[in-house]
Amino acid sequence: MPKSKGERGFRDAVLKLAPAAPFARRMINAGRLSTPSTYETPLSTPDGDMWDGSAKLGAPAPDVPLRDVNGCSMWLLDLLGSRTTLLCVGDDPIAAPAGDLPVITLGRTLFADGEFFQQRFDASPGAAYLIRPDRHLAARWRHYDSASVTKAVARLNGGLRC
Repeated sequence: MPKSKGERGFRDAVLKLAPAAPFARRMINAGRLSTPSTYETPLSTPDGDMWDGSAKLGAPAPDVPLRDVNGCSMWLLDLLGSRTTLLCVGDDPIAAPAGDLPVITLGRTLFADGEFFQQRFDASPGAAYLIRPDRHLAARWRHYDSASVTKAVARLNGGLRC
């Protein structure tokens, strides 16, 4: 999905040129045009709470606009990178559980831009989300608990099956 008029124009031009121009065909990323998969796997930690919103366990995390304290805009998926990441909601800094798990905290130096985050993640203060390296949602909690996160990370890495 193009995020701006410029990106939409670029996409449309590439798709128009692709049938006749080999260079344009190489610019099409067919994987990005496919329907994302939702994985029902024992590596995900089952929900212990009720959740609304479009974010689903085992599905790709929905992208949402964010902004930093300086007002600079960014997108959640761009911040996640390619490592398992803990996403937390709240003003209080949260120490990552054992290991070097990256933590992104909304509410202190990074903020949701509009209502998209709350709507898509059914977010509330204190909520935490474990995002896999492929940006799928692996676990979520209404209230952060270090022990639960540690278990979910171990499970995601194949260490726990409960």
